Amino acid sequence: MQLASSTSPVYKENGAGGYIEFRAYDPERGKMRRKTVKLNRIKGLTNRRTYARQVIKRLTDFLQCLRRLSIDMSHT
Repeated sequence: MQLASSTSPVYKENGAGGYIEFRAYDPERGKMRRKTVKLNRIKGLTNRRTYARQVIKRLTDFLQCLRRLSIDMSHT
């Protein structure tokens, strides 16, 4: 049972701005799906990178919690 598989979120920059990217399992589609969080509204490169680190930490904690939950559910 694959409920909460995902990749680690990473911060990326391109010509359009900065964003956080990761993949997460979509149960409706039955496969991994790319997710992005755009950070262009954060002014200043240093502020954007600092905010990105905070968001990545929260996302990582959330995704790990989902993984633990799915493991616990599969053992019951």
